[in-house]
Amino acid sequence: MLGLTTAGITGRLNALAKRDLIERRPHPHDGRRLIVHLTPAGKALAQQVLDIKNDLLTEIAVEELGQERARRMVDDLTILLDATRRRTASR
Repeated sequence: MLGLTTAGITGRLNALAKRDLIERRPHPHDGRRLIVHLTPAGKALAQQVLDIKNDLLTEIAVEELGQERARRMVDDLTILLDATRRRTASR
């Protein structure tokens, strides 16, 4: 639970839209709803945030585990992520 009111969420969405990071589109089947999509600028910003987070996590993993253990951990997590994607795609 985010602990935000409807007005709070609307305000945050308005701020993101004003910065051209999101756009609201009509729901294809329910005229009362909107779907929020990232704009190209929003996708680029999200990718920058993910890259920074991943770099930091990699740095911490290497510092705490050492280069070899960190590499093995990434390999193992990649295997698990791929298995998860395959299982969810088949449902």
